[in-house]
Amino acid sequence: MNVPTTVFWEVTNKCNLNCAHCYLGQSQEKMRLSREAALKFTQWLHDGGVETVLLMGGEPLLYPYLHDVVKKAGRHGYSQHVGVLTNGQLLRKHVVDKLADSGVSAVQVSIDGLGSEYKKIRGVEFCKVDEGIGHLKERGILTQAKFTINRKNLNAFDDVWRYCLGRGVLLGTSLVLEMGNAQSG
Repeated sequence: MNVPTTVFWEVTNKCNLNCAHCYLGQSQEKMRLSREAALKFTQWLHDGGVETVLLMGGEPLLYPYLHDVVKKAGRHGYSQHVGVLTNGQLLRKHVVDKLADSGVSAVQVSIDGLGSEYKKIRGVEFCKVDEGIGHLKERGILTQAKFTINRKNLNAFDDVWRYCLGRGVLLGTSLVLEMGNAQSG
């Protein structure tokens, strides 16, 4: 039987933003697993042979049991392969400290532009993300950025590339899924 080695787990669809290209859109039902169900699912992933778990959302930092899931996955022996995919707005020092203490090894932050380009897509300022990346780097957590390519930010890629190079952040790209908010433009 073939087993996936990597699982992308949407721990919640609740989010603190309403991004222009979000595949969830505004009709989020704010769903999440209970702590008990999440820990049971984490065990099931381990028993099934999964090596890497990437926790996403919505915004996974809003999931109240995120650190419990990261700790449990770490106890199963794949802690160097537990990552969190976040919009970065909630990466305060105490949050990053808790992530590091839980055993997370990588955090991927969405960066779709800097300054006005970022605000146009995300509806908020970039400065909190920049501060959060600083906290991640201070704690030695592997920090990655994801640039979602869309019509509104094509010209911003060079600036994001230079920013990531200067901060020691790995950069990847993805395309917009034409669903949710992305359907309207």
